[in-house]
Amino acid sequence: MNPEKQTFHSTRHTFVNWFKQNLRQLDYAARNALSGHLDKDDVAAMELQGYDRNAESEKTYSKDLNVTRQMDTLKLLDYGIDLSPLMVV
Repeated sequence: MNPEKQTFHSTRHTFVNWFKQNLRQLDYAARNALSGHLDKDDVAAMELQGYDRNAESEKTYSKDLNVTRQMDTLKLLDYGIDLSPLMVV
């Protein structure tokens, strides 16, 4: 393994997979905004919820996802690691 060629792709995979494995009701748009991309499974799941990426409203009028909604989704993430000793008060 060459550290100079490593990427954070595995971190993204772990992040996306955690949500897929642990949340029955998932805000796909928020998760995808946080992870930075959509894959075919994400699009298929979103389409089941009524998402149409080719709709005029999506292409022309839609803005980036609200940051509060992204933060609410991010707060659901729990790898079971106690990070409280790292908190600066």
